[in-house]
Amino acid sequence: MRLFKPKQSKIPTIQEAFDSFADSFLIRNGFPLEDKFRKLFGAYIQHSSESEDTLDEELMARRIRKQLANECAFYLIYPERRAPKEEKALDESIQDQGIQSPATSLVQKVKS
Repeated sequence: MRLFKPKQSKIPTIQEAFDSFADSFLIRNGFPLEDKFRKLFGAYIQHSSESEDTLDEELMARRIRKQLANECAFYLIYPERRAPKEEKALDESIQDQGIQSPATSLVQKVKS
């Protein structure tokens, strides 16, 4: 049983107010101001019930932390699903520096 009422915040309906609302929520709850967290916050707002026009900040913060934990656990269980994206980003980074990656040179050798 709760002895106190959780902080309820009215969800703004104007874009500028919503952006500042999302940022202040993230700061108050210890999340970094990154697009990943803003998008996660926005997704939870979109998927909340149509009858909810207030936000239980404690519940929302717990949901976001749980989603982040799920993502970490997923990559712990399935590390091979993460590797291709990281490898591609590494190859692109290497190419941006003007260096040919071993994977790219191998593909070029096979094609010729």
